[in-house]
Amino acid sequence: TGYTGEDGVEIMIAPEVGKQLWQNLLDRDVAACGLGCRDTLRLEAGMHLYGQELDQSISPLEADLVWLVHLAEKGDFIGRAALESQLKAGISCKLVALTMEGKNIARHDYEVVHNQEKIGKITSGTMSPSLGVAIALAYLPIELTDLGQEISVQVRDRLCLATVVKRPHYKSSN
Repeated sequence: TGYTGEDGVEIMIAPEVGKQLWQNLLDRDVAACGLGCRDTLRLEAGMHLYGQELDQSISPLEADLVWLVHLAEKGDFIGRAALESQLKAGISCKLVALTMEGKNIARHDYEVVHNQEKIGKITSGTMSPSLGVAIALAYLPIELTDLGQEISVQVRDRLCLATVVKRPHYKSSN
């Protein structure tokens, strides 16, 4: 499917056949991986996950998915007026990529802070296995979304420095 930014496939088969296929793959030393692997890869690739970066309260413009909005080519649809309004007035927040200083990992729902004021929340965060640095995605007020902007993330009992960076964090060299 390429959801993680890498080549991949989804196979839909009957459960009995799936169990047999799984065992055949394990018998041939195919490495198994789960949702943790999928999540780190999709985060490195800057891909959104529903319930993390996307939900009914987030517009495609705020989610930095404006390239998917083609109002001129579409008729009327639910949400059109809201998108037109946001395009005209501008958005108040936007999804950004962050790198964390040191080994501090920003996790889902950790508070984002700037000048001692809570300004947002982390949607996803992990230690990037490909880059060897902690990375995250977060919604920030539009005025704090410039590349290089420094903010802080509340990691347990302390504030940890983070920097707004270009998304995706990692891009395949292929």
